[in-house]
Amino acid sequence: MDYLCNAFSLNMLEKEEDFALLRVSKIEGGDIPPNAISAVGYTDTAAVLTGILGFKVEANRISLKLTHDDTLYVAQYHGPRFPEGTVVLPDGSTFNFYKVTFCLDMCDECYSLDCNLCMYRKLGYTSKV
Repeated sequence: MDYLCNAFSLNMLEKEEDFALLRVSKIEGGDIPPNAISAVGYTDTAAVLTGILGFKVEANRISLKLTHDDTLYVAQYHGPRFPEGTVVLPDGSTFNFYKVTFCLDMCDECYSLDCNLCMYRKLGYTSKV
């Protein structure tokens, strides 16, 4: 499943003690799939992201428990607090976008930038860890 949120926490991992590799890759907003389930909790943030990303981002205050099959897209805001009712990015503010994936076991010679696309995992290789 693909999710979009505006923050990442280790509490989002289903079994936070069981992952071996966490991948965080900086991406462009256009790399976020429009069908990603929103976990953006604030209406104003969702409205601004809608304008930036070009697809509807719903305000959806949910708690996530991600599994190794999920991808989390994070829209990380940098700037002053939004004035109430904001629908456009305030001057001097930015969003940086990241793709977060993880796997439960480290594969041999893992060079993948996305654990969900890892050829070793798809081929059923086991971990050295």
